[in-house]
Amino acid sequence: MHIANENPPNVELLHRVVCEDLDLSGVELAEKAEFERDPMDAAERLFYRRIVFQAPYLYYPEQSFSTSKLRELVPRDELPPPIVDADYLHRINRFFFDTLDEEFGRNS
Repeated sequence: MHIANENPPNVELLHRVVCEDLDLSGVELAEKAEFERDPMDAAERLFYRRIVFQAPYLYYPEQSFSTSKLRELVPRDELPPPIVDADYLHRINRFFFDTLDEEFGRNS
């Protein structure tokens, strides 16, 4: 059984929101081969370790998962998928970055 969002955000939206949250400009999406060509620096390695479980979805964004078994048990009107828009992603990012700050601390 897959529990997945039936309306996932696209990689471009994820990229735009994370760049806004990190106050980054000039950062472009890269192909996997470009990303893997150059060794990562310490900050990139740290970030990558935190998101490595998501890597297959970033490298192959066209993946989809059937939620039919889930919907047999839990109808959509009882548990609708979240609306994953920019506001939702900003909230997730705040939680993620706050967690990084707690774990590694900017002031440590």
